[in-house]
Parts: sequence; C-alpha cells; structure tokens
Amino acid sequence: MKIVTLLSVLAVSTALLAACGNANQPVRNGAVQEYSSQTGVKSPAPVGKTPGKVTVNFDYQRMRKMASDQLAVWIEDTQGKYVRTLLVTRFTANGGYQKRAEAVPDWQKVFQPATTSQAVLDAVSSATPQSGPVAVMWDCLNQAGEAVPAGSYVYKVEANIEWAKTALWQGTITVGPTAGQSTATPTAGDGILLQAVRADFVPTP
Repeated sequence: MKIVTLLSVLAVSTALLAACGNANQPVRNGAVQEYSSQTGVKSPAPVGKTPGKVTVNFDYQRMRKMASDQLAVWIEDTQGKYVRTLLVTRFTANGGYQKRAEAVPDWQKVFQPATTSQAVLDAVSSATPQSGPVAVMWDCLNQAGEAVPAGSYVYKVEANIEWAKTALWQGTITVGPTAGQSTATPTAGDGILLQAVRADFVPTP
C-alpha cells in the first residue's frame, strides 16, 4: 500500500512540474519541436486583430562541441528595424552574451541583451533544441506586445557552430489577408547546424 501511495505522489509531482515549465519550452508534435514564446512585457491586449501567425521552420543539427549549439530566431522589418525575438538559447540569454561575444552576434547586435530586462530574456529563452525539425511560432506581435501592421517582415535564424563560427539564414514573409510561404537563404557561415529554413503565414480568420 505504501509503495502504491508513493508512486501516486511521484506521478502527481511530475505532472505539476511539467505544467510549471517555461512558456517557451517545446511542445512536442510528432517529430517536430514547436516553440511559442511570450513577449515578457505586461501590456494591454492589442487593439484589433493581428494579421495572423507565422511559423518559422528549419532543420537543426546539434554539434555537442565546445562553445557550440547557440541559436536565435528573430523578426525585423524590411528596413532592418528590430521587431521581436522568438527564441534564443538559455545560455546566451542568461548571461552567456557577456561571456561569449561571438555567440549569435547578429542577434546580440539588434537585441542588445545587456539593456533588456530579465523578464523579456526569460520569456524568449529556451533549452537548445534536439537535432531534427524545429518550428518557431510568431503571433505577429512586436516585443512590446503590440500587433504589427500588415506588410513584409524579415525572419532570421542564427546558430553558433564552434566559438566564432556561425551560420545565418534569412527570408522575407508577407503578412496580411492571404496565406503565404517563403524560403530563406543562407547569408553567412557554415550550413551544418541549419538547413531548410522557411516560413509559413496563416491569416487571422
């Protein structure tokens, strides 16, 4: 009887721990690792509807080497103005940007983590994905939690392979009244960590 009771307590504890995880933890859906982050900013709900939802997809290959496997996914407008970080690996978000300036340097340049609140960093940070397909969701809100206007946006995916060795992919996706797709291209670095970077947009009904 005591063994059965102990097992029941352990099962309940495990369920509670799972329910209290970081908001940006992956939600498993078959073989795809899905991420959906918060802005980290407490603000009123946006006026009106957002244009819809963008999903940034890519294939990720972990290296498990020294100073590797750092990753960032973010959105800019077509003029290069920062809009929103969707995902950054926890080491970099939790002070790794101070220890390793070469960790996802393009993301660091636009996000400037040293001037950002810990609440925002916690909301966008996550454990490093496992090797395989990854899907990162963008709800068409900016970092302040405001709905963005319809138009074209640049999505970027950056990864560290080993120390200062990085890979950067980018593409442009249009958000508005109709669904759309986009294929990104590598703009810098090695193609080992990242492959098949693309995005899909589904408009708000």
